[in-house]
Amino acid sequence: MSEGFGNNFADLSKEKRSQQGEYIKQWVVWLGVGSAGGAVAMASLAAHLPNPNHAFGFLLPSLWFFLVGVSSAGASVLILSIKLGVLSEYFAYAHNRAEFVDKIRATPELLSVPKNLAEAGNKGRNDLVREHDKFHTHAEKAWADYVFWNRVWIACVSVSSLGFILGFAWPLAQIGVGKTLIP
Repeated sequence: MSEGFGNNFADLSKEKRSQQGEYIKQWVVWLGVGSAGGAVAMASLAAHLPNPNHAFGFLLPSLWFFLVGVSSAGASVLILSIKLGVLSEYFAYAHNRAEFVDKIRATPELLSVPKNLAEAGNKGRNDLVREHDKFHTHAEKAWADYVFWNRVWIACVSVSSLGFILGFAWPLAQIGVGKTLIP
């Protein structure tokens, strides 16, 4: 099964993840440009009709939806940057934490009865454990921050998508129920 791929499953996974990221970036750009283009098209259409005031009033909700779509797409780029920065921070702390795990495993723990006889001999190992625990705490906080920013990013992209869809759906729905751009 893996003969055609060799043993590069990790590289393939990394490549597909990179491609996924590129498609997501393209989608967000498309949402922003599409919403901006929709707003410009609606405004241009309204301006060239016999009664522009009526047409702008008819299309005003659509223009607001497009504004929300463009704004949310723009905000999602900023939030994506924050999210990736926090994820990078998590990876750094997790790497340091793993380094301390290796050091702790390489340092034997002295055991004695009574326990206080081994305390002096375990001081270095106990210091490593404390450092590990600090990195673990930072890593867990960074992961929680990443999850938060990821949810905010998903919300922004979802709102942008909804703004784009509603921007076009509003005038179509109005025309569908019998209203017209021309009074």
